[in-house]
Amino acid sequence: MAIEDPAARVRLRRKLEELVGVEEADLLMDRPPGGWSELVTKEHLDLRLATLESRFDAKLDTLRADIERGFRDQAWRMLGAFVAFAAVLGGVFTAAVRL
Repeated sequence: MAIEDPAARVRLRRKLEELVGVEEADLLMDRPPGGWSELVTKEHLDLRLATLESRFDAKLDTLRADIERGFRDQAWRMLGAFVAFAAVLGGVFTAAVRL
């Protein structure tokens, strides 16, 4: 129950001071800046976490695709290098046999 009427808050504070003392009344009457509606709830945290997880998953999928593309490109380059090396080696072997 929210008490927004200043006079009602003063009456409540005085009653609390009589019942439990000034320091305890301060503790009980204290509320967060901006009011209780500004507090973060578990639902807020769950929504934020779900958003972060989906963004992380999207970034991770992009990273995986980039890594796979890099491996594929590297494999083709290595295959080309092996074929070129085999051709050179074959030429050297052929030249050595002719001698």
